[in-house]
Amino acid sequence: ETANPDGTLVIEALLVDEKKRRLGFGAELSSTEGLGISAYWMHRNLLRGAERFRLESDVSGIGGDTGGIDFRFGGSFRRPATFQRDTTLNLFGDYEVLDEPDFFERKIELTAALERYVSERFQI
Repeated sequence: ETANPDGTLVIEALLVDEKKRRLGFGAELSSTEGLGISAYWMHRNLLRGAERFRLESDVSGIGGDTGGIDFRFGGSFRRPATFQRDTTLNLFGDYEVLDEPDFFERKIELTAALERYVSERFQI
């Protein structure tokens, strides 16, 4: 409650690590677009270096009037301190199929990025 002679303050904290794995899901219902369902699975600290791995998928347009059934499947991987302490590696992949009244599209997206923290207010 009182500061030390050097101006510092002693704080005691108990930290509890969250669960390493998470599973989530959801559903939406629309009178025109039909039923949509989504789910994801996430694993934190996958390789014991504070990484985050996530897989997710969603299906929409089930029983809807706006075209066929659309679906998407994707994943991401985030690894902090990749080459040095302030650099984070981000990998992302996504496969999507859109069945719309005017077009049919299949799309694959792959992304790799390095994120560098220069200061608390600036990152590249």
